[in-house]
Amino acid sequence: MVPTALAFVEHYWTIVRRGDWEWRHPIRSFATYDPVPTVWDYVSQQLEPCFVRVLTPEGRWVGGWLGDPSFISSFPEPRELFIAVQWRMDDSGSFVEQVAGSSGVWVRCDDARAVELIAAPEQGADLEGADGKEEGGPDAVAAS
Repeated sequence: MVPTALAFVEHYWTIVRRGDWEWRHPIRSFATYDPVPTVWDYVSQQLEPCFVRVLTPEGRWVGGWLGDPSFISSFPEPRELFIAVQWRMDDSGSFVEQVAGSSGVWVRCDDARAVELIAAPEQGADLEGADGKEEGGPDAVAAS
């Protein structure tokens, strides 16, 4: 009983020190179970349209705009992305230009080294110039 009591005291002391104090039922405050099976599924359920870049096991970057009609698979299926608008990437992972005529790209992410999500440009920011050519993609927007 003593170890259990000490665990409760330590748990509540940590909450009070962090400033997260709010009276909760002692047993429920320890419950941290989340029915979402993986981080992949958790993120994909609440993801807003954004840019994405994936580092493949071979060290190659693949990326583009993850918006409508893109798709992210979820458990129990393998981790896969369908990126609706593909962008050409350089060796450092920077977005170079939109791939002309692309109808999207499918990426299997089970063994990807990294999957990076990049916030969409601010409302009203246009990635295409008056001549129809891209102006740097998300890297240029993030740098401005």
